[in-house]
Amino acid sequence: MPHIASALTRRRALMALGGGLLSPLIPRPLAAAQPHYDVLVYGGTPSGVMAAYAAARENLRVALVLGPNPLGGMCTNGLGWSDGKNPQWIGGLAREFFQRVGKLYGMKVAESQFEPSVAFRAFRSFLTEAGFDAYANALALGVRKEGAELKSVTLTTGATLTASTFIDATYEGDLMALAGVTYSFGREPETTFAEPAAGYNQYPSVRSYKTRDSAGRLLPGINPYRYQAVGTADRGVQAYTFRLCLTDDPKNKAPWREAFPAPTAR
Repeated sequence: MPHIASALTRRRALMALGGGLLSPLIPRPLAAAQPHYDVLVYGGTPSGVMAAYAAARENLRVALVLGPNPLGGMCTNGLGWSDGKNPQWIGGLAREFFQRVGKLYGMKVAESQFEPSVAFRAFRSFLTEAGFDAYANALALGVRKEGAELKSVTLTTGATLTASTFIDATYEGDLMALAGVTYSFGREPETTFAEPAAGYNQYPSVRSYKTRDSAGRLLPGINPYRYQAVGTADRGVQAYTFRLCLTDDPKNKAPWREAFPAPTAR
């Protein structure tokens, strides 16, 4: 499906982000000549929004390309329970985000448990206040480098954006991979950095889970995992999951869609 670039100024962003949780940023025509940015952030994740906001309030010219991640990332798509039970442990812009969430609920304190729609409104407030350019419905297609230095990113819309500094804020390092940055994934062995707790670590207790169906086949998403010595490396990555919002309010319930598996199928 073709993508349409959206170069949004602060005023345009205010107009485009006025809808609900799933409303996309409204596509806008690209200018004839693209500006040079001090900072280009790729990825609309929470870290991407905050990186763009932090740079913009330092009077830098900033572009946020949402890329593969919707505005707010997982926080606006079902992950409404943050692992921060003690508010004293949370500071900086993360705390400001939770404070804005609390304010949207009419509270005077920070709130770390929220509905996706409320998180979206909180992230939207950061975007619209800072005045940086936001590009929606566009993915990174290629990059230009001079030696080892990244100079520009070309989007699927055909637009090429240049910047002095690039920040990859995607969940999976998409821009990093395009730029040819070396990386590793999985777990290094404990010998690489002299970390006693690194590498494969045997779980302290064993739990009994039903992992096979009536025919003896492994359930979807479950793979056999070979035994290995404690402290050795592996190439595993975190599992992908469905982030769902559930309710016990009959008026707020929606039926399961055919394209989305019911919980019993998993």
